[in-house]
Amino acid sequence: MTVARSRPPARDDEIDGLYDVPLSDFVRRRNEIADRLRAAGKRDAAEAVRAIAKPKVTVWGINKVARRDRAAISAMLAAFDRLKQAQLRRPDEIAAAADALRAAIEAVVHKVMDAIRESGAAVSVDTHRVATTLRGAAATERDRL
Repeated sequence: MTVARSRPPARDDEIDGLYDVPLSDFVRRRNEIADRLRAAGKRDAAEAVRAIAKPKVTVWGINKVARRDRAAISAMLAAFDRLKQAQLRRPDEIAAAADALRAAIEAVVHKVMDAIRESGAAVSVDTHRVATTLRGAAATERDRL
C-alpha cells in the first residue's frame, strides 16, 4: 500500500528503496540516484527522479508500516471491505464492521506513530491526520480493484 505516486523511468527497486531510507536521508538519496542517471546519459530519467517530492512525514510513516507489517495493512483493508459490504448488503452488520475498521485503523496508526518516533523525526504528527490518510488510501486502493 505504498502511497507513492507514479514512478519515473529508473530502476524500480532503487526508487522503491527511497521509501525505506530515513526521511532525513530521502533528498540526499534521491539526488544520488538522479546524479547517477544523469552521468549515465539518462537525462530524462534523472529529471524524473529529481522531481520526486519528499513525502510528508505522515505518508512516509504509513509507507514504512506498509513495508514492515503487511499483515496490519491487510487486516485494515479487509476491515474496510467488510464495512463496505455491510453497508451495501448487510445493514445489520454495519456497527460491528465499523468497530472492526476503527480498531484496525487504530492499530496501524499506533504502528505509524512508532515508526515516526523511531525515525527521530522532530515533528509533531496528529494521529487524526494519520487515520484520515489511511482511510483515504484504503478507499482509493479498493476503488482501483
